[in-house]
Amino acid sequence: MSFIKEDKECPKLYITQPDFSKPTRRMQTVYQSNRQAEKPAADTELAVPNTKKVTEMTLEEKVRYFAAKPSHLPKARCRITTEKRTYLGLIQHYQNEMVTIKVSSKTTPVTIPFNQIEAIDIVGF
Repeated sequence: MSFIKEDKECPKLYITQPDFSKPTRRMQTVYQSNRQAEKPAADTELAVPNTKKVTEMTLEEKVRYFAAKPSHLPKARCRITTEKRTYLGLIQHYQNEMVTIKVSSKTTPVTIPFNQIEAIDIVGF
């Protein structure tokens, strides 16, 4: 590769240019944390939270799960089947064995007793 010059020249923008020194980089070389690192013992196992699929949950677990979802997560639309009729909507609250459902077809929420619920199925978001 004879066409590459060994001594490289700086590009010329003006006829005379001042000599600039190359900037030096100062990077982080040391990291210190106030948190103490705890090493788990070989005999102890790490605790994994017990998560279930919605299809494996009981009715009360489903109602508590859908009622306790944070507001920043999308709520799942459910089909709640009772002894008399079927509701399609969002489970909002569960207090004192009463379930509050925001039904899609009505403007006001519907409150039904928990013992009347026969099945809860997820329809979508």
